[in-house]
Amino acid sequence: MSVNIIQEILKTGILKHLFASHHLLEGFHSCVTR
Repeated sequence: MSVNIIQEILKTGILKHLFASHHLLEGFHSCVTR
């Protein structure tokens, strides 16, 4: 049970990190192209 919880936390953490870095890249790209 605890292993499943840890895996879920890792999955959501990785997804949040990817989403955040993608958002930062999009913002950086829009600033560069302006």
